[in-house]
Amino acid sequence: MKTIRRLYFYAIAFISMEVVLWGIISLLRSMLGKIIVDSASALAQALSLILVGAPIFLFHWLWAQRASAKDD
Repeated sequence: MKTIRRLYFYAIAFISMEVVLWGIISLLRSMLGKIIVDSASALAQALSLILVGAPIFLFHWLWAQRASAKDD
């Protein structure tokens, strides 16, 4: 059961890390792109991906690391 729980936390951490990376990519595209069409919604979407994904990643990653450190 511990292994399944740990795999779950690592999977969620991986998925949320991807969300944060896509948010960063989208943010860079909206900042560096020359097309200003719909830039406010693109900026809001990029920031929301980062601001929601980062705490989820940190929580799951730190929990999985703490659980791994307890087991030998």
